[in-house]
Amino acid sequence: MSDRYYGDPNRMQNGIEELTEIAEFTKNITAEFLDQIIGTSSWPGHDDEYAKKMKPQERKERENAKATLQSIRDAIVGITDGTQQNVDTMERIRDDAMEEISQAAKTVQGRDVLRTP
Repeated sequence: MSDRYYGDPNRMQNGIEELTEIAEFTKNITAEFLDQIIGTSSWPGHDDEYAKKMKPQERKERENAKATLQSIRDAIVGITDGTQQNVDTMERIRDDAMEEISQAAKTVQGRDVLRTP
């Protein structure tokens, strides 16, 4: 393993954009799934013994599927947000370092700072 760290904010930003699209896609899948599955809620029937037994199970499974899809979406959003924070931090550190270098260059104004005094 290398002792050197390298991060490319531009590539990371591209990844963030892709993750954002995936999160939106997951949100849309969840909505579409719920829209489609609601039409099946009457399949077990309404008031007979089978319906009384199956309706709670069907409702539970539908809610579990919804919660799973929302959790996946939330995880993707969390990863996206964390990655964006990393990019922001990298850019801030880079910008601060460049400013420090610029200030140091102004301070030495032509002196050979690599020479030992």
